Amino acid sequence: MSNTHSTASAAHKEAAAEHHACADSHMKAAQCHESHQDVDAKLNIEVPPYRILGACNPPLAHRALTVQPDIGLLLPCNVIVRQEANASQTVGFMDPVTVMQMTDNAEVAKVATEVRSRLERVRSALLV
Repeated sequence: MSNTHSTASAAHKEAAAEHHACADSHMKAAQCHESHQDVDAKLNIEVPPYRILGACNPPLAHRALTVQPDIGLLLPCNVIVRQEANASQTVGFMDPVTVMQMTDNAEVAKVATEVRSRLERVRSALLV
């Protein structure tokens, strides 16, 4: 996808390290969905690990919601961590700047830029 940022690495981080990386960037990993476990359990298909981290920063979300109440429909709160066939790990997130351009709101654009920076730090921390 062209509106995402993802990078692969040979390193693999455990869930605790993922939550720590989010915390270091002031993004709370509110939830972690192990989607590969659902596929295995419900479809009986074994797939490589694929985690979806619900990363959120309440103060930034509040700033955006204050100026654009419907922005919750677009909040870019997910970071994916997936294992590739060669055992490397890919970390990615939707580009908040691109998505938030749909609003044409200068304050929302500022928030989006800050969110992108924080998500880039989370991605970098997970790929060390």
